[in-house]
Amino acid sequence: MSFDNPYVIGAIVSIIVLIFGIGVWVGAVNADRRSFKEFMTEVRDDLKKVLSRLPPRVYAGDSPIELTELGRNISTRLNGKEWAEEHATNLREEIKGREPYEVQGMCFEYAKEHKPPEDMERMIQTIAYENGIKREAVLDVLALELRDKLIGPKDGQDGG
Repeated sequence: MSFDNPYVIGAIVSIIVLIFGIGVWVGAVNADRRSFKEFMTEVRDDLKKVLSRLPPRVYAGDSPIELTELGRNISTRLNGKEWAEEHATNLREEIKGREPYEVQGMCFEYAKEHKPPEDMERMIQTIAYENGIKREAVLDVLALELRDKLIGPKDGQDGG
């Protein structure tokens, strides 16, 4: 092979330029990957900040909805199961022939319209304040306990 031939020199120069170009490209990809990781870390941190500012949820949006750990703790503090037991007897006739979704809706309305005794109202307000949630979210806990008492949790069976 002779280095006097311009084609050989052109081929060698092309290979060197190609190798250099690939090296530059690999370096750029690695730099992009590092900056992308930094970007994703920043986005993740920002999302955590945003989510931490949202009020805590008392129930999960699965179907059917059910209480979260916070909701169960609120129910315990309010004696929600006992409250539901007391009020379920008044509603058993009204729910006959209704679909579970309709019963659930009735329970939410009932919990919001039914005026609790003064001491329970104070406890509802205290719980709402301590957990950074609205009063209505605390009432949602009672509504779900009532629904579970009337139709049973998840399986749609009679809870009482």
